[in-house]
Amino acid sequence: MQIEYTFLRSRVARRVFVLFILCALLPVGALSLVSLADVRSQLTQQAERRVRQESKAMGMAVYQRLLLLEAELLSTIAQRHAGAAPQVGESPSQMLPSLPGFVGMAAVSEAGETSVFLGELRSLPAFTQAQRALLHQNKTLLAVESSGADGPRVFLSRLSEFDGRMVVAEIHHEFLWDLVGSMTLPADTSMCVFGQAGEILFCSHGVSATLLQQWSARGEGGAGLFEWRDEQDVYLAGSWAIPLRFQFSTAPWTVVLSEPRSSVLAPLGRFHYRFILIVAIALLAVALLSVSQIRKTMIPLEQLGEGTKRVAARNFSQPVRVESGDEFEELAVSFNAMANRLNQQFTQLATIHEIDRSVLSVLDPSRIVDTVLARLRDVSPCEGIAVLLVDPADAARGWLYARLGSDQAQTGVTGVAVSEEDRRLLVTHQGSATLARPSTGGVFGPLCVAGVASLLVLPLFRSRDLLGGIALSYRRAPGMNDDQLAQLRQLADQVAVALSNASDLAERKRAETSLRESNTRLEQALTDLQTAQQQMVQQERLRALGQMASGIAHDFNNTLSPIMGFSELLLIAPQMSADPVQLKEYLQTINMAAKDAAKVVSRLREFYRPRLDADLAGIVDLNSLVQQSVKLSQPKWKDQALANGVAVEIKTELDSVPPVAGHESELREVLTNLVFNAVDAMPKSGSITLRTKADGAHVRLEVTDTGTGMTEEVRRRCLEPFFSTKGEKGSGLGLAMVYGIIKRLRGTIDITSAVGVGTTFSIRLPIQAEQEAGTKQEGHSLDGVRLRILVVDDDPLVGRVTGEYLRVAGHQVEVVTSAAEAVKRFNPERVHLVVTDHGMPHMTGRQLAEVIKQVSPDTPVVLLTGGDELDVTETASSAVDAELSKPLTMAALQRTLSTLTFPRALPAQSGKEIGEAA
Repeated sequence: MQIEYTFLRSRVARRVFVLFILCALLPVGALSLVSLADVRSQLTQQAERRVRQESKAMGMAVYQRLLLLEAELLSTIAQRHAGAAPQVGESPSQMLPSLPGFVGMAAVSEAGETSVFLGELRSLPAFTQAQRALLHQNKTLLAVESSGADGPRVFLSRLSEFDGRMVVAEIHHEFLWDLVGSMTLPADTSMCVFGQAGEILFCSHGVSATLLQQWSARGEGGAGLFEWRDEQDVYLAGSWAIPLRFQFSTAPWTVVLSEPRSSVLAPLGRFHYRFILIVAIALLAVALLSVSQIRKTMIPLEQLGEGTKRVAARNFSQPVRVESGDEFEELAVSFNAMANRLNQQFTQLATIHEIDRSVLSVLDPSRIVDTVLARLRDVSPCEGIAVLLVDPADAARGWLYARLGSDQAQTGVTGVAVSEEDRRLLVTHQGSATLARPSTGGVFGPLCVAGVASLLVLPLFRSRDLLGGIALSYRRAPGMNDDQLAQLRQLADQVAVALSNASDLAERKRAETSLRESNTRLEQALTDLQTAQQQMVQQERLRALGQMASGIAHDFNNTLSPIMGFSELLLIAPQMSADPVQLKEYLQTINMAAKDAAKVVSRLREFYRPRLDADLAGIVDLNSLVQQSVKLSQPKWKDQALANGVAVEIKTELDSVPPVAGHESELREVLTNLVFNAVDAMPKSGSITLRTKADGAHVRLEVTDTGTGMTEEVRRRCLEPFFSTKGEKGSGLGLAMVYGIIKRLRGTIDITSAVGVGTTFSIRLPIQAEQEAGTKQEGHSLDGVRLRILVVDDDPLVGRVTGEYLRVAGHQVEVVTSAAEAVKRFNPERVHLVVTDHGMPHMTGRQLAEVIKQVSPDTPVVLLTGGDELDVTETASSAVDAELSKPLTMAALQRTLSTLTFPRALPAQSGKEIGEAA
């Protein structure tokens, strides 16, 4: 019988086949391993018992021979002294019987005289005092003496009780270790006898170095088992100690018998062959049985699998044929019935899918309706078909799209009235379908022609909103099951979704168009608002600057008048300098006017200068700030007001208050804005009061005016951006900026105002708890120190003035007019200090300081600034040790020098020494 193996191409068949084989192989394999282990263990145990017993037997045989030899020795001693004197011509040895166990015997006197009376003795062993003492106790002494390549020599010694002489007999080697007679060894067995301290007395097959090494490491012992290995095999060894101490007064000898493990396990090889043959036959039988059973199971499964693939490929023409006479045949019959049912359903689903795709691919309601009318007949053949769409704006009106005949291909559109009864019919059957009797009076009346027996109505809904319905007319009542009705209901839902999406898309497009237009208008409005805001902020700044400019110009002209006047008088009339008193008065007046001009410039610089890191440190003296703000705003509240015929008086009530946490430039801007607003609020003269006082953990700053005041609505809105009561004159940003600054500094602002009485702005700022370490530097005296100073300034007059200041202070000065020349002249050993201007061509003062610090890091650098700002590409440098503002004064220069350290400064020298150094 030929067995087909093609079914094993199936993964299930291979899995079952492997499972059968494993189920047979695992128990057999486990049994094999256990059996082989047991057989191996039994053979090993038998061999161990055998070598242990054989070693004991061989040891007893050696012991018996030693006893026999001892008896012969005693007999020989007795015969030697019991017989008569030898006859003429006979030697003493000829009187004794022949003894094959001995090589020879000799008698040894106390004086050491030796007399050989039997055989031959090459030499006698040396006896120790302990051994001699044992002999005098009438004990037999067994001694072993090494003799090189000939092997060890064994001696038996006994003290003669007749003449007191010691009789020494050498045992014959072949007699003692005779393995042919009673001491025959088993096959494949070797024997070794070890004496005291591992001395080898005898080995049947030579001495193995491994055995000798392992025996030496093991030490002396009695009976035992061990293993040792040489280059060829592993040996099982048994040992037994011969008890010689009592009888022969010496240490025991140990007999070691070794048997190769290969000989022990030789029967296991034959067992292997037989066992493997039986296992192979068992596995072959299991494989044949498993293949037969798997074939009966897998062939029907393969046929069912092929049928499933054909169904998946929509091939329903070929049924599955199984003739197994069991459950597989019944399963094939059920499968064929299922395939027939699926064929019918796939045909209907394909048609419904085409309708769905056509409906959902368009978003035009009229095209959706045309697709439904054209393709729905393929799903459910009918006489006529119509689609009703209800007007969303008027639920009592609608449009009816109809194809009245089974062969009608044109769609007619008619406006119809939707009655309450029609709506009730559609709403009642939401989510289902209903079969209605033909009626010419309903909305679907055009379908109820002669011969129509029934009408199938499918309502169309979007959520709970009625969109319309689909109606199909039949000449006979359609025999539809629940699945067919569910398919038609699903199709109607798809049509409702498509109509809803079309309506939503139209609404969304209209909303997107409207939103896009609104967004464009908002973007344009935001752009206009940002432009207007920038213009108003710029206008506010320019207005404030313009209000101060006239007053500053007035103050600056008044300050320049005495400078120009007295200096011109001295130039026109030089003889006036002859009067020292008058000359000093003129010079003092010029100097004071110049300082006033510098203060005017300094106040103007505070208005535009950028915020520095020092301002961000958070330490502000509020009283000093109030006084500065009063002076800074003087052109507004005094000069400009007087020019307009208005008299404004500013009063200050300043208590002793601690410094506050804030930014000096921002708080100065707050005070300036509040003063300007107060002046604008007093068109007919008045007074402004600025007061400071402590308020717990805060400092309170109040600005009070006697102006027109504010109404409650204006008071509430005055801090809002772009809110102003000044019309075109105001931007509405002043108080908003004030409010923003105070909030950033974690302060509060309160406003109290009454119409016709005035307004008070009350500001509370937190006290600065402690000043940062290192912000104050105590100066030190430069008395007795004379410096060599390099002055760098591109303006020769300014450089000359700076140099003269330093020369008057007693220092040696060199003035250069460019940074490049300063780099050439700088020598760390000659220059103790560098004073440089900031704004110079080609290289700024900060850049020069960086170069100086690279050459000499400990040389101080002082930077002179005239109010110019940092360049956009330049940052503040740590190479500058101190900064001074122009115009320079002697006092400011000396204070700055007292804070610096000069590691290579010179001691004071006389004028002559200074001149020589220069």
